[in-house]
Amino acid sequence: MSSLLRSSCRVLPLLVLLIGCADNPANPDGSVDGMDGRVTGRDGSVGPTGRCGRAGGSCCVGRVCELGLSCGAGDLCCIQAGGGAACDAASDCCRGLACQGRSCCAPRGAACTGSADCCSGLACSDGACVNPDEDLPPDVSGCGGAGSTCCPGFTCRSGLVCNEGTCGACGDDGQPCCDGTTSCLGSLACDVTTATCVNADPATACGEIDRPCCAPPGGGPATECAGDRVCVGGTCLNPEDTGFEGAPCGSRGTCDPDLVCDRRMDPSGLCAMTPADCGRDGMGCCDLGGSEGECAGELHCQFGSCTTCRGPSLTCLLGGLLPGQECCAGSVCRPAPLVPRCCMGEGGDCENSLDCCGLMSCGGDGTCSCSREGSFCLDSSECCDGFTCQTFMCRPEGPACLDSGAACSGSATCCAGLACSETRSEPTAPPVRQCCSGGSTSCDDDEDCCGRMACEDGECECVVMGGLCDRDIECCDGETSDNICVAGACANGDGCARETQTCSSDGVSAPMCCGGLRCDQPVVDRDRRCCAGVGNRCRNDMDCCGNSTCGDDETCQCVVEGSSCETGLECCAGLSCMESSPGSGSFSCTRPPG
Repeated sequence: MSSLLRSSCRVLPLLVLLIGCADNPANPDGSVDGMDGRVTGRDGSVGPTGRCGRAGGSCCVGRVCELGLSCGAGDLCCIQAGGGAACDAASDCCRGLACQGRSCCAPRGAACTGSADCCSGLACSDGACVNPDEDLPPDVSGCGGAGSTCCPGFTCRSGLVCNEGTCGACGDDGQPCCDGTTSCLGSLACDVTTATCVNADPATACGEIDRPCCAPPGGGPATECAGDRVCVGGTCLNPEDTGFEGAPCGSRGTCDPDLVCDRRMDPSGLCAMTPADCGRDGMGCCDLGGSEGECAGELHCQFGSCTTCRGPSLTCLLGGLLPGQECCAGSVCRPAPLVPRCCMGEGGDCENSLDCCGLMSCGGDGTCSCSREGSFCLDSSECCDGFTCQTFMCRPEGPACLDSGAACSGSATCCAGLACSETRSEPTAPPVRQCCSGGSTSCDDDEDCCGRMACEDGECECVVMGGLCDRDIECCDGETSDNICVAGACANGDGCARETQTCSSDGVSAPMCCGGLRCDQPVVDRDRRCCAGVGNRCRNDMDCCGNSTCGDDETCQCVVEGSSCETGLECCAGLSCMESSPGSGSFSCTRPPG
């Protein structure tokens, strides 16, 4: 039996820490046809050779990526907040996220969908990650901890969930699903019908050999099985009338081991002995009359070579990282619907609903159909246009989130991971309030970063102690506490008072001021407050002492002779804040007598 070999490089699954390690990007369509690894898009265009769904690579059809990854900016896959995939640096994460403890998370002040998105100790409140001890009103300060009262909006700190007004553990086997992008730990999956994390062990999954048949996500008879298996009496079994030598090929073109599907005489395919020079693991694919190359048994033709990659509906482990668990090009390893399977996104080819990611179903046209309003879901990529997955159900999406560089009024309006803060086109340019990436978070270029920060090696370079800043989110973390931006410079914020907060000179009756701030001495009846003295950096008039204003050069301007004053700190050189006339109660900057 003659054959035609078409060679290409062999694709080997790699054992790496990062789920879906970076690879050459594939065409956005995600499908692969022919035997040379070329990818044909829906418009007939032919894209480059490569695989989709991996970190740093193109998203697969339906904007899906491997387990733990999300389809981010530029339709490239990146590690999502709390996704379970390990990061080595913020550049591995989706834009605006930080890498802490080898997990990607949204930093303080960044937009979030739930507390599971936020870095350790933070809670998602009103769409932004906050520190409940410092950022919330005094009457709820300290909320959100284990066993504590839930914060406003029924939120808790990262790793906890609000249950009947009290924060408790979530994400582990039998526990409630966490809020946010990733609802359960490790290989557990969220049963959306009970909002509980359950075991998703493929060995006990429906659809596998000798296991019960699966019911489609929308309900109906349990008749679906993985791969070429057939449902007989409610149990998935290997077919008895296909796969052996001389018999028809299986429904997905597979045959028994050492046999290959030959379509030269019968277009539907008959199982025949595999030629000696093709079709086996690592060999070139056989040209036996089909539109794609053929391989023996359950091997798949991928980029010109026969590999052990797993096709749609077959279970996969650890995001497809183990040898023999890698999903074939165009499919990704994600829950389908609970057990991780090699699956397709919306518009991907399918034989039954087990081929489709999440809770999507296989439509009558043989492609995965998006889920409509009111349907259960695991991820927004499953929902039809105009809808997002909110608390495990496709619901109308609100106003579109604002991407990096868009003018904003608050972090909750920005896309997940980004913060609404000052940005500058040049270090000396005036600040403009836009959605941007904070210090030590992922970025694509300098324009993504807040303030004056630069994007170096995919990460916004945070500002060190004493460096110029506009907001806290730009400052590097301290060894024991977060550094903050005080009057335009990064300083240690541990236990001290910042601009406009009550202070004392000795730290006894009230905290001392942070950084270079001064504790004013008002001539009027009010508490002492921290402020920036004349000539010191400021962001606005409120930063400056007394009636001093923040000038165009972003420094506090002195108050001239004859103008009103509140303290002895704002008057120009040689002037003092004195009562205009005895008993008047009116004070102005005046040159002392003599």
